[in-house]
Amino acid sequence: MNMIGIGAAVWLLAGALTAHAQYNPELGEVGDNQLSEVTPIEEEAKDKKRSRAPRTPAETSRIDYDGSLRVGLESSFFSFVTTSADGEGTTTDDSTLRAGIIPSELGVNIGYAFLDQLVLGARVQSSVLSNSHNRAGTDSDTSGFGLSFRPYCEYVLSPGDDIEWLLYGTVGIHTQSSSADGASTSRFDFALGAGGGAHVVVSDLVSIDPVAEIGYAIGSLSEPAREFDLSTLVVSVRAGISLWL
Repeated sequence: MNMIGIGAAVWLLAGALTAHAQYNPELGEVGDNQLSEVTPIEEEAKDKKRSRAPRTPAETSRIDYDGSLRVGLESSFFSFVTTSADGEGTTTDDSTLRAGIIPSELGVNIGYAFLDQLVLGARVQSSVLSNSHNRAGTDSDTSGFGLSFRPYCEYVLSPGDDIEWLLYGTVGIHTQSSSADGASTSRFDFALGAGGGAHVVVSDLVSIDPVAEIGYAIGSLSEPAREFDLSTLVVSVRAGISLWL
């Protein structure tokens, strides 16, 4: 009897140890195939996850440009435009200076960041004309509407900073219809420009974007009885707000 009792006790102890070895604390149950070991790759992945440091406030607020869609609004608040018109053997010059917030010159900015420093996009800007100028000694009042489409390339010099400096280049077209003292005119220009500015980072999705630009355009002006070849120099400063999605 003693031998039978000792054998039964050994059999029960072995069964208890086997059940304990097969118990998976993560799954909370016993399985037949729970004795497999964690591979070195899985253990390394767990170690990296445990040791990963939280993002700093600076990293949280920076804009991750790569793969971001840009949607923005902008307006000029300073512009100096000087135009030379050559037609019928005569050349006349016209200059216009505007300063302050110019709500009549509003633009939409759509772009896409292919890399962390390169943004490609296009600006569509409308302008409402209302000014007085002197051409060949004659005062004239002009009113009208203009529209421009200007693809651009933007290179961010200091990504990750609170103020991210950038270089800017653009080409595009501009059309304008106006009325001067009752006579209708139409204008078409091909323009290119370059400049610099910054993204003032507000959050990881929003930036304020001041840009200074100098541009040059060639085109034509059609009036009821004559045609002019135009060359135009433009110095402008604008600012906008962009949402990076």
